[in-house]
Amino acid sequence: MNLMNWRAFLVVSLLLSVLVLGCRPERMQTTAINPRTMAFTQAGVSLVVGEEWQCQNVNSERGLYPPTLVSQAGTIRVVLLPPDRSDPAIVADGLRAAFDRNPRAAKHSFRKQQFASDKGAQGLCVSYLQQGSANSSEAMMENSHYLVKNRAGRCVVINYVASADGADTSAIQRMLRTSLSLQ
Repeated sequence: MNLMNWRAFLVVSLLLSVLVLGCRPERMQTTAINPRTMAFTQAGVSLVVGEEWQCQNVNSERGLYPPTLVSQAGTIRVVLLPPDRSDPAIVADGLRAAFDRNPRAAKHSFRKQQFASDKGAQGLCVSYLQQGSANSSEAMMENSHYLVKNRAGRCVVINYVASADGADTSAIQRMLRTSLSLQ
């Protein structure tokens, strides 16, 4: 009987030690979204984004389609403007004029703010709401244009478009404002 109790004690001890070692904090994975740096070399900027963002046209050299990141949270496009449009303030004024002419734009929603990223990039953020299409039943879209001057002195637009109803756009806005850097 004593040998039987000893074996039971060993089995229980072994099970407890396996459970304790298996539940160590370093073994428990809280799978955070793995960040990665996306360099847009032609535009001279980079962003740190999560793995949920899929790349399209990243290596396009002066193509019709700008480098684009797509996820369920929306779309991010990076556009290098021509040399004659190098001042972010003038580009922001042009966006305001286009906004005023746009019949789908929510007229109360236009915002223009200065920002500085954690990585040192400074610029303007122009944002507004607009209907997704001419059909009035279409969902509202949030449009944000981050305007920065790259190291070569040219204006770069990082455009983020998302459904204003569905996604939590504040997290993506925070990601853009904190991770944007000049190359």
